Amino acid sequence: TVMLRQIPDTLDEPDVRAVLDSVGLVGRYDGVYVPMNNMIPGRNTSYAFVNFVTPEDASLCIRVCAGRPFGDFDRSQRCTVEYAHRQGLSCLRERMEARAGRIRKRNSGD
Repeated sequence: TVMLRQIPDTLDEPDVRAVLDSVGLVGRYDGVYVPMNNMIPGRNTSYAFVNFVTPEDASLCIRVCAGRPFGDFDRSQRCTVEYAHRQGLSCLRERMEARAGRIRKRNSGD
């Protein structure tokens, strides 16, 4: 699992997947999580987590994404890529479910 930093804050999960596919990573990842900014609707937190099928696929992502603009959205930002502290698709799913639970709890007024 890698963390993509300094991605444009207008991207959602399908946008991140499209950029990854456009740089030759089709079929090399099995999970994408883009945390959204709770304070600004429709904006992300400028980072995403991507789980890759193999360590070699993660290394390829680093080679093709690091130090370059992420997609054609904001050419001034340069993406940085690092290995996530927690690895694997199950950890990525846990992170997504925990975030969804916090949002549901906040919206229910509990």
